[in-house]
Amino acid sequence: MIQIESSLLGEKLILETLPVGLTIGVIPKPGFVKKFAVLAARYGSINNKFRCRGADKVEEMPAGIAHFLEHKLFEKEDGSISDRFSQNGASVNAFTSHTVTAYYFDCADPSPHAEKFRENLNLLLKLVFSPYITDETVSKEIPIIQQEISMCEDSPDWRIHRNLLESLYVFHPVRLDAAGTKESVGRITKELLLKCHSLFYSPSNTLLLCAGDMGFEVVEDVVKRWRLGDYFSPPEVIVDAEPPSVAQKSREEKMQVSLPKLLIGFKESEQPLSGEPLVRRSIEIDLCLSIVFGRSSPAYRRFYESSLIDDTFSFSHSADREFAFTMIGGDTPSPEILREEILKALEVVKRRGVSAGDFVRMRRKAAGLFVRSFNSLESVAVHALASHFLGFNHFESLSVLDSVTVDDVNARLARHFCEEKMSVCTILPSSV
Repeated sequence: MIQIESSLLGEKLILETLPVGLTIGVIPKPGFVKKFAVLAARYGSINNKFRCRGADKVEEMPAGIAHFLEHKLFEKEDGSISDRFSQNGASVNAFTSHTVTAYYFDCADPSPHAEKFRENLNLLLKLVFSPYITDETVSKEIPIIQQEISMCEDSPDWRIHRNLLESLYVFHPVRLDAAGTKESVGRITKELLLKCHSLFYSPSNTLLLCAGDMGFEVVEDVVKRWRLGDYFSPPEVIVDAEPPSVAQKSREEKMQVSLPKLLIGFKESEQPLSGEPLVRRSIEIDLCLSIVFGRSSPAYRRFYESSLIDDTFSFSHSADREFAFTMIGGDTPSPEILREEILKALEVVKRRGVSAGDFVRMRRKAAGLFVRSFNSLESVAVHALASHFLGFNHFESLSVLDSVTVDDVNARLARHFCEEKMSVCTILPSSV
C-alpha cells in the first residue's frame, strides 16, 4: 500500500495494487456526504490495432468498438443496470475517450459504514467485469449507434472538430471519431466485443478510484469479494508512425449555419512522452493559451470589441502519451480575418516575449483553479485517474506548475505554435 500526501493541499491518496493487477485508490474527504467512484480501463478509441503478448499476429478491430462495448456493458440479463443504481439512490454514467473508457457513479451516503456506497460499488464492479453480450443485443445496438453517428455528422461543431483532427494527423487513430463510422460499427460482433473485453478489461489494465468520507478498508472489502481471475498483461497496442507534418493545411466545408466557424489546430511533434515531462509541457501550453487568448488579454478584447468573436470563442490543449494538439477558434463573421488576427497575436507575443506580470498572474490563476478542483469529488478523482494512466502523481501538479518559468513558456510558445504544424478548418453557410 502506498500513501501519497500533500501538506500544501491537505489531501492524500491511498493506493494499493492487488495480486490480480487491479489498482484501487481512495481520496479521503472527511465531512463530505457525497461519495464518488470511477472504474476505468486503459482502453479507448485509438486502441484498435494490437498484438497479444507472446503472439506475432497483429489484430485490428473495427473503429468504434471501445465505445460500442461501453454501451453494451450497461445491459445485463435482467435489464439495464442503470435502473439498479437509480433504485440505490446513485447516478451512473460512462465515457469513452481516445485512450480510456471510464464508468462512474456518485451517491449521497452519510452512514458511518457507507452501506449505500458499498452496494453501488458492487454494482459498478458488476457493470465493468461481468459482460452480458448476445448476438441479439448487438444487432439491436448497431442501428442505435449508427443513428447516433448520423446525428453527430449533422452537427457543425462536431464536424469542424473532426475535420481538424483529420487534417492534423496522417495515420494516427486519434483522427478517427470514438464512435467509429456507420460502416465500421456494422462490422462489430458479439465475438469481437467479448474478445476486447477479455483483453483490455483485465484487472491489470484497470484502475478504481474513490473519493469521499470513507476509509480505504471500505473499498478494499468490496473489491476483494470479487473473483477477478489471474493476473495477465494487456495486449501491446500498435500505433503507426506519425510524421511531424500535418495531413493537410486547410479544409473548408459548407453546412447549414448562421455564422461561419473557424478552428485552428497545432500538432505537437515531440512524442511519445509520459509522466512529468508530458504534464510540464501541457502546463506550459495552457499558460501560453491563457496569456495570449484569455479573456483579460489584449487580443481577446480586440477580437471581441471588433465583433470578430462571440462567447463561442475558446481554446484547448489535449495530450496523451502518443499525441498532443491544440485548438483555437469559434463562430465568426469573418473567418479569414480572425485566422490572420490569431496568428498575429501569437507572433506579437513571440516577438516581444511573455511579460513577467502576465506570466505570474496566469500561473497564480492556474494554481487557484487546481486547488479549487479538490472541492469536487468527481474532478479530483477523474484527474487523479488520468494522471495515473500517464505515469504521474496528480498531487505533484502544483509543484510542477510552480517550477515552470517565464523562459519555459516563451520557449514553448516558439516551439509549439508553428505554422508548419498548423491546420485551419472552416465551416461556411451553405448559401455562401
